Amino acid sequence: MKGTAGRHSNRSEQLFVLSNGIGVAMLGYIALSALLTFVWEGWAANRTEAVQAAVSLGRYAFSLLVPFALVGWALRDRIPPVAHQKPVGQKGFVAAAFAAGFGTACFGNLLAWLMQLTAAKEGVELTTAAAIESGDPLAWIITFVGYSLLAALVEEVVFRGVVLRMLRPWGDLWAVWCSAALFALCHASPLQFLPALLTGALLGILTVITDGIGLAVAVHTCYNALALLLNGLLEGQERVWPVLVIWGILMAAGLAAVPQLLSAWNRCRIRWDERTKDFYVAPFMLLAAAFMIMRILSGVVR
Repeated sequence: MKGTAGRHSNRSEQLFVLSNGIGVAMLGYIALSALLTFVWEGWAANRTEAVQAAVSLGRYAFSLLVPFALVGWALRDRIPPVAHQKPVGQKGFVAAAFAAGFGTACFGNLLAWLMQLTAAKEGVELTTAAAIESGDPLAWIITFVGYSLLAALVEEVVFRGVVLRMLRPWGDLWAVWCSAALFALCHASPLQFLPALLTGALLGILTVITDGIGLAVAVHTCYNALALLLNGLLEGQERVWPVLVIWGILMAAGLAAVPQLLSAWNRCRIRWDERTKDFYVAPFMLLAAAFMIMRILSGVVR
């Protein structure tokens, strides 16, 4: 009994340290993003649209990747070992993963659109990432490719490659939802929070099933590209039924893919450790979460 208590105490301490580390990384992202916005975007203010787009993307990628990479490296020896999953060889699994990604993208777009309409009736404006608006073809290409591919790659490395990997020893399903919640918080938008939470959960599930981030990066890239294209179709359109038809078709495809994803998920060894309370009381995690929530609320304008 004493040995068991000591083991649980040690794991609780490890989780407390990792939670504080993730909180420090989130605070580092906020601080570095603000600093680079002041320095880089001030320099780029009088440059071409293409340069401004590249600087904005570079600032986001650098400020998110560096703090989490440093924390992940510094705490690498604090992460308990976890049994790796056998890669899923189920026929059609990759197609099901992409179908689920497209369906989630459309559901997220639909949810954000409905939230925006509902808020507008109450005299509340919810700010979000708009469709790409640029008369410069090069700036359009940089923004589209950057937010589709670069953002997906950086976010998967950070939230699935670092955060999910840190938390998996305390339970796969718990780690999936925790990493998804942090992913959603870092989007800092009231409209993007729920879509990002659902997307983060899907990408976390794909990471656990395949025991790697490769498929998650590919699905995330397609998700971002589709979301940008759908936003572009919806922006300024009085007739929304063509977009609604696309949403309906792709959401139906996503629902059709659920049984195959669940089959693959059930083949994995899913663990849930109830001893995770130390994650929620780590001071740096609480501070970082408070800052992130304040950033989200700042997107609500009356």
